[in-house]
Amino acid sequence: MLTKMMTQRMKPRIQTFNVLLGAFGKANDAVGADHCMQQLVASGRNVDCQSCNTVISACCRGSNVNLAIKWLNEMVTNSIPIGGSSLAPIIVHFSQKGDVENAKHYHGFLVDVVGEASTELWNAVLSAYSQPNEALDWFNLMPTKNLATYNSLLKVFAKVGDVDSCKHYLFNIMPSANIVSYNTCLHACAKTNDQASANEIMAAMKKANIKPDTITTNSIVDRKPQTIFGWNSTTTRSPFSSVRQFSTSAHTSNTNNNTNTSTNVIDTQDVGKQMISELQTHIKNMDERSARHVYDKMVGLEIQPSFGVYNMFIQMYAKKGHTRNAEEFFNTMLNKKLQPTVITYGSMLHAYSLKGDVKNCIRYFDMMLSKRITPNRFAFNHLMNAHLKSSNPTGAIEVLENMPKYGIKPDVISHNILINGLCKKNEMQQAVSVINRMENAGLKPDEYSYGGLINAFCLYSKPASAVVWLDRLQKADFIPTQNLMSNVLTAFCKLEMSSTSKSVLQTTNFFDDKMPSNYKNLSAYNNVLELIARNADKEDVEVLQECGKSQDVELAEKYYNTMVNGGMFPDDGTYTSMLELYSKKGTFFSKHKIQNHTRKLETNCFKFVCLFLYEKITRYGAGNGKVF
Repeated sequence: MLTKMMTQRMKPRIQTFNVLLGAFGKANDAVGADHCMQQLVASGRNVDCQSCNTVISACCRGSNVNLAIKWLNEMVTNSIPIGGSSLAPIIVHFSQKGDVENAKHYHGFLVDVVGEASTELWNAVLSAYSQPNEALDWFNLMPTKNLATYNSLLKVFAKVGDVDSCKHYLFNIMPSANIVSYNTCLHACAKTNDQASANEIMAAMKKANIKPDTITTNSIVDRKPQTIFGWNSTTTRSPFSSVRQFSTSAHTSNTNNNTNTSTNVIDTQDVGKQMISELQTHIKNMDERSARHVYDKMVGLEIQPSFGVYNMFIQMYAKKGHTRNAEEFFNTMLNKKLQPTVITYGSMLHAYSLKGDVKNCIRYFDMMLSKRITPNRFAFNHLMNAHLKSSNPTGAIEVLENMPKYGIKPDVISHNILINGLCKKNEMQQAVSVINRMENAGLKPDEYSYGGLINAFCLYSKPASAVVWLDRLQKADFIPTQNLMSNVLTAFCKLEMSSTSKSVLQTTNFFDDKMPSNYKNLSAYNNVLELIARNADKEDVEVLQECGKSQDVELAEKYYNTMVNGGMFPDDGTYTSMLELYSKKGTFFSKHKIQNHTRKLETNCFKFVCLFLYEKITRYGAGNGKVF
């Protein structure tokens, strides 16, 4: 129909081409979409952003990413605005192929051009990783995380059978979980034949009222992990990994009306490609010496490094805090007439922020503004970090307040950086005011906002204030982690008060009423028993009885029996606390009380002496001098 219209000298409207491009996309016909786009260019119509986005999506759906990149390069050359819809199909394509390097490359280009990427695209790149350490590096860079993010990370752990990491994130880190989360962890158990962990995960599923499905059954019964999710244990590079890479600085220069639209692309010859691959591997491993050696070889062979190579070096040196080396590559970029972008400046800010060098951070921030480059949220975050590391919380607050002047609305992460920095400097009142400011601005604090305050209050021996914020965390529908609850309990147990009974009472109330039963491990019980034993030499039994608590001995025995009945095995710390308690009560009880308690004290003390010695003999063996 299109050909007929053009042979009759009818000039189709651009909407006509867009409809046809959409039809080719639905049919996954990359070649047809490319031909239609060529007809659009030949018709003399001005190609718009929608047409390019549609053909790129069609080419990716048709598994022809070479054509998609060709039209993306046309957008760069002709200064057609590039957005998330332009790059998202390419990022998703490489992610699905497990081609991490290309997925990261185009993701970085998207952030460079637009200023940010959606959480879904961050998740797509995360899912492409096959090594947990590399995946965690990317995970930690993500500005926002959702349930799909955590599930993608669990899948990376499951690929290598890392059951411990799966369980750690499922039980302690993830704010919530669904059937996919549990099935992924069960997949890791099946891969390693870890039946005990599988039973533990199944029990957690039952407690969370999540019903097993077919995939759950396959993981536990069939034990064919390679077919459950369709994963391949060995990821191969995409056949398009050697595609011609385009220059991001060219687009930046065009959008800034700069006539210097230069930068050489990476040499596509075999030697150049091999050296680029080696360079990326060394930089990933933070192997500065090897990466520099490859770079020097490239220069010696007159292979022009791309804009991305310089950025990678600057980012590596920034993470290491090597500001002098980062400066060297930054200046080399300028000498090569390569225009630094917001990512480049952000890396320099990162390098100096790690040292708390506010002066140089401001220098690069002003340089970025002088080049008419709008700072992104990461640049402001690094500037805040620099102020906080230099013990200048007032400066960090000013940075946060000035972000809207540049069109950047502070998000939860920006506020969390400020909260954590203030907490480290024991500026608790200001940290609390930041959370109140978040809520007034319509931002909902997350578990990290509350967690930073709670941990800080515990660190500075203010467990009562920590409990107040723990309640606020739970009212906000967040589940406190086991580490968070353990920190509060430890703060209570270490608290020194003039009234010993009040200390014991607050601790036991928190332990009994606030702490979930699945968080009460051996360490938690030992902390409480140690507190009771340590304070048993002070005559506060009657006060405890008035507060509704039993005597110290009965209270300790109650916790000990709960431990044993719960399947926990007491250790040296448990027995030592119980023996200390019995010895102190046998000494400090008045004569008539001793007559009433002597038989029980003697019996229990003898029992715990026997248990204590049995534990020592079992662990070290008799006759080696370590028992007594």
